[in-house]
Amino acid sequence: MNVLQKKTELSSEEVKEPFLRAFSKIEKGGGKDFPEWLKNLRQNALSKFAILGFPNTHHEAWKYTSVETIIHTLYQFLTAETAKNLASKKDLNSLPIPLSGPTLVFVNGFFSRDLSKLNLRSSSLKIGSLKEAILKDPDGFKEYFPSKDGYENSIFRALNMSLFEDGAFVHIPPNFIFEEPIHLVFIAPSSQKNLISFPRNLIVAESGSKATIIESYVSFPENTTFSNAFTQVIVKNEASINYYQIQNQSEKAFHVGETEMVLNEKTHLSHCSLTLSGRIVRNNLSVQILGRESEANLTGLYLTSHEQHVDNTTVIDHKMGESTSRQLYKGVLNGKSTGVFSGKIFVRKNAQKTDAAQTNKNLLLSKEAKVDMKPQLEIFANDVKCTHGAAVGELEDHLLFYLQSRGLGSDTARHLLIRGFIHEVTDQIKVQKIKDYLNRVLLTPFEEGKEALR
Repeated sequence: MNVLQKKTELSSEEVKEPFLRAFSKIEKGGGKDFPEWLKNLRQNALSKFAILGFPNTHHEAWKYTSVETIIHTLYQFLTAETAKNLASKKDLNSLPIPLSGPTLVFVNGFFSRDLSKLNLRSSSLKIGSLKEAILKDPDGFKEYFPSKDGYENSIFRALNMSLFEDGAFVHIPPNFIFEEPIHLVFIAPSSQKNLISFPRNLIVAESGSKATIIESYVSFPENTTFSNAFTQVIVKNEASINYYQIQNQSEKAFHVGETEMVLNEKTHLSHCSLTLSGRIVRNNLSVQILGRESEANLTGLYLTSHEQHVDNTTVIDHKMGESTSRQLYKGVLNGKSTGVFSGKIFVRKNAQKTDAAQTNKNLLLSKEAKVDMKPQLEIFANDVKCTHGAAVGELEDHLLFYLQSRGLGSDTARHLLIRGFIHEVTDQIKVQKIKDYLNRVLLTPFEEGKEALR
């Protein structure tokens, strides 16, 4: 375990130095077993990390989100041996997450077999540790780690590539239909402060398969943590994936997550992003549509309060035509919190007959809450149907008055209106345990007599 020394003013090189030192330790420890081709990729990613600068608000892609607090916090880098002893089933059960079915648990990014449930009904479905899978079949994973890997222009992706040690691997075989949701749970131990983790997940849905995946990030109330996660989802021909990402870490947590999804021909993707807490959260979602007659349905909900900041940045790249994409993101912002929605739709020259729509709506519950919206279309084909829209508003006084005139209290009336605002997103959640979980999150502050929502 490496506890970093605190400095008040750090140069760019000084900020990077702990990460560079951590790489050397990892390569001598948990990373020494990786195959040579992966070691080379990690070294290349680290070299890129060393020359890239952390983004600031002068960078267009990070115009509304400052990472200064994230990169100037002092972190602990845990080893797998240290992490696995820092969480128990009691800890896991104390977290209000919807556990059921096959569950992979990662403690500070490291797979915990003791806390996981791998009671699979079929041996053809492979779920478990990505590291263990790579070590078992070193050459079988080369195709999922392209040499460039997109980290040329993303310092956080380069950091994840160079420092990741483990993550989830899910392989759904051809024509396999798995009804139970597979849950990937990432927790930070309650006994440690300022932890940093770099989980890397790989999901492969083979042709004709169908499955539901839930990816959750949770931590305990007093934990300051930073999770720099990368998730890659590959949906092959005629496969269908329902994917949920839930971020409900402590109000002191930092999270920068990149999710890259690739859709081949006649595929279906339903993705839902739920951001319920965290100090600074940046969710990058990229969807590449490579095959015809594919459909991507993206929904998102972010509930912010106090001085929380949540940034959802999405890119849908239609590279092949006759495909459909829909985006619906809604935010409810309270206190001095801030939100960002930046969504870009690309329609390439060969993507004729693309049908794409993007909507972002926000509800401000306080005068000090703020949201920035940046919808973008870049269209290079001429036979397409593309729209986007964005809106921000407040609770309407006449609706509050109407409900209160029917005998409802002020909090109850506000709560009903908020639930009505977000129902377009919550109604599309198909997993009942997630709906129940979300209802508890929504109801708790209300039942405690606090201002709706928090």
